Amino acid sequence: DKVIAIDQTPIGRTPRSNPSTYIKVFDDIRDLFTKLPESQAAGFKPGRFSFNVKEGSCTECGGMGQIRLDMDFLEDVWAPCPLCEGKRFDPQTLAINYKGKNIHNVLEMTIDAAFEFFEAIPTIHHKLSVLKEVGLGYMTLGQSSTTVSGGEAQRIKLAREIIRPSTGKTLYLLDEPTTGLHFHDIRKLIAILQRLVDQGNTVLVIEHNIDLIRTTDWIIDLGPEGGKGGGKLLGASTPEQMAKKKTPTGAALRPRPRPQSRPHGPEAKPLGAITTVGCNQNNLKGISASIPRGKISICTGPSGSGKSSFAFETIYAEGQRRYIDSLSPYARQFVKQMPKPKVEEIEGLSPAISIEQKHHAGNPRSTIGTMTEIYDFLRLLYAHQGVAYCPESGEKIESISKESVVDHLMTLPEKTRLHILTPIKVSRGQPFEEIQTALIQQGFLRVRLNGEYFELDEGVPYKPQRKNELFLVVDRIAIRPGVEKRLFEAIEQASQLTKEPFTVATPEEDLLFNLAFAVKKTGKTYPPLTPHTFSFNADEGMCPDCLGLGFQWGANLLIHDKIMALSSYALIEKLWKEEMTTVAEEVFLAFLETEGIDPDTPLYALPVKELQLLLNGSKTPIQYDGMTLTWVGINHAFSRIAKTGKRQQRETIMPLLQETPCLSCQGERLNPLARGVEVNGLTLGKLCALPLSETLSFIQKLPPFPLIQDVIDQLTSRLSFLNHIGLDYLSLSRSAPTLSGGETQRIHLARQLGSGLTGCLYVLDEPTIGLHPHNNERLNEALIHLRELGNTLLMVEHDPLTLQIADRIFDFGPKAGRLGGELVAEGTLAELKKNKNSLTGAYLSGKKTLPQRKKRRTSKTFLTIKNATKHNLKNITVAIPTKTLTCVTGVSGSGKSTLISDLLRKGVQSHLASRSKEDTITLDGGELGGLSAFNKLSSIDHNPIGT
Repeated sequence: DKVIAIDQTPIGRTPRSNPSTYIKVFDDIRDLFTKLPESQAAGFKPGRFSFNVKEGSCTECGGMGQIRLDMDFLEDVWAPCPLCEGKRFDPQTLAINYKGKNIHNVLEMTIDAAFEFFEAIPTIHHKLSVLKEVGLGYMTLGQSSTTVSGGEAQRIKLAREIIRPSTGKTLYLLDEPTTGLHFHDIRKLIAILQRLVDQGNTVLVIEHNIDLIRTTDWIIDLGPEGGKGGGKLLGASTPEQMAKKKTPTGAALRPRPRPQSRPHGPEAKPLGAITTVGCNQNNLKGISASIPRGKISICTGPSGSGKSSFAFETIYAEGQRRYIDSLSPYARQFVKQMPKPKVEEIEGLSPAISIEQKHHAGNPRSTIGTMTEIYDFLRLLYAHQGVAYCPESGEKIESISKESVVDHLMTLPEKTRLHILTPIKVSRGQPFEEIQTALIQQGFLRVRLNGEYFELDEGVPYKPQRKNELFLVVDRIAIRPGVEKRLFEAIEQASQLTKEPFTVATPEEDLLFNLAFAVKKTGKTYPPLTPHTFSFNADEGMCPDCLGLGFQWGANLLIHDKIMALSSYALIEKLWKEEMTTVAEEVFLAFLETEGIDPDTPLYALPVKELQLLLNGSKTPIQYDGMTLTWVGINHAFSRIAKTGKRQQRETIMPLLQETPCLSCQGERLNPLARGVEVNGLTLGKLCALPLSETLSFIQKLPPFPLIQDVIDQLTSRLSFLNHIGLDYLSLSRSAPTLSGGETQRIHLARQLGSGLTGCLYVLDEPTIGLHPHNNERLNEALIHLRELGNTLLMVEHDPLTLQIADRIFDFGPKAGRLGGELVAEGTLAELKKNKNSLTGAYLSGKKTLPQRKKRRTSKTFLTIKNATKHNLKNITVAIPTKTLTCVTGVSGSGKSTLISDLLRKGVQSHLASRSKEDTITLDGGELGGLSAFNKLSSIDHNPIGT
């Protein structure tokens, strides 16, 4: 009379479903708890004990017992709810006990334990007994269905059907019910299936397990092969008859001797090297080489001899192509593939990672933190462990629960009279009488109108033309012991009546409460913290004034004391001079009035917000003589003049324009909410401004955070690497365009090498470029550590210090271009020094040397840089002799690029562009002299041609 199909599909696809809800035993348990005296007295219904119903479940997690932590670029993490601690229900629901156990304790019981616990409740006991029979006694009643295996799901479904009354005329269809079962559990399953048949039902099973097949009454065997070779009926009989047939199933049913184990063949030896045969890429002349795995190998030789063609266009290109081949066709279309190298054979390749030279000015939105991905991990740390403080009041922002509101109110003096109020919104044109009648019908008695209380059944003097403050009085309560329950119910009702903050009125003041991420005292709400809150490249996190750049383009008036002493009106009067008209004056004064700026207050005394509006403009419209105007700001006007003004105007304005720190965020790039979040008392902006050595120390001293331990480990690893390669003096907030070439190179290396991968092939292009020998040694130590992790390093390099750490050196030559492309020598450093064919060996052994000048040039005229203070320069003065070759040196990051590029080059350019051609010029961060000796400037750097 019915057909029941039982397969291995999940019993539920969300963490909210579990075995007890699926077989309906949880319904019986909830009914039991509802009938308890405490529940009856509180008026609880069965839904109160369901974590899928808002009433009774935890307000923070909604009955899930856990919350999902958004880990942005990492996999999301599920963490126990901080409010209910994984118990799913609110305290009032958990206060109801049966035999000393609340509803959460029951869900945590195993089926075996619950079977004994509910022994006196027949309906519950019977259903649990069936779950025990199918071998699921070890499962908990509240185990999430998403963690249930296919075999377990099938047995839960089987138990659900067995619980139902048997008609004796049911057809059961099961799909491989023994999947995932031990022999002992299969025995229980067979007993249940036999019991169903004994009751007169028919059971049809798709199965391969021979033990179960032997216990069946009838076997239908299909075959003989799969796919097109199958689909035939090979036999239909009892197991005994089937065992006599010459079919695969028949053969399996017949007794047969236990097979003997076969001896293992010789194990394949792991490849000890990456071997290449016949490399002909570009100018390479069919070279073959063997690169030892787990070692440091260096390709050296004259420029253009074929080093990069071998390392990058052959080895790395083939490694990348093989990796792309392993991707799905869909993913492959999004990855740019390198051209196939001209090589006969390559064996032993590992996953390849290329670190090439990248010479670029850098995006002003990029910082050391973003370049190394450290900032991304810090965003996760602050989003999930940060404590937020209100930007306006400095008070703590937190998620407020009803329980915390009750606890707070119970701290008030005893006998304090409270009115629990919730706001009432009256729509335009809606008669107040309608609202009054509806509230009376709902059982409410009082309202508060503009600070006074009125009975609803009496006259309420509501005047729609006035701006009214109207509140509904939910309850009146006096603080005393034992009133917590009533107070909680009143707060619960108030929060259900509106999504807005509710008010608790005391005789002295109104207390505003918002059950959200809010400030307790003011009730002001903020969006919850997420990783995007701390991204200065996203709308959710960037400073609204500088748009996440940390600076604004304009005149840095803050450094000029005389200008800052002027009032806003006096400043405009000076700027406009004779161009000042009555209309312009009136429009400017209208702007000041609209924004509430006092025209007579000196600039230094203005609040930051008002100074920001004056310098950078306002979006607030100004009404004047029937026109709608907007104030664009002094800086915007300066920028426009510098671009489109007359030459004399441009020459006057340009020296004043520069990147000035944002007045609002002070260079931190973040919005006010993100700037107020602290971890261990330190905001993200202040942490990023610390030297990397102090940042690492801060991270290492953090208390354990189990849920984001991977994030802490990544931060420690990457920061340690940056410190190890000599960048401990930099900060994460340092902008990319301000970095020297050596610093940029090492930061790029840190991004790739700091993650601690193993078993990879790293192909590096001259990693020591731009490094002082002091920094070079520290980088070499990092490369050796990378090798010790089990990686293979292949580098293109010329530096003698780095050549000393190589396990194998490949010397290309003998010359460049068509005259190169040969492997003239290979071996250790000592072997290369002895090799007559190696040009590199000749220089390293001292047989060949670079020529030295015997007489130095002298000069009587100098190009001077005085009082240089830009970036990290410490008020230095330098004299550069003219008509000589001068070298500026020092460890990486010591200020060489700042001195020459940011001061000297810009100063000479400004001098040559000026008509006055003064011998001395003053810049932001220094003063240049001796400029009249030059009429042309040539600047040659590492940037690619054509940029």
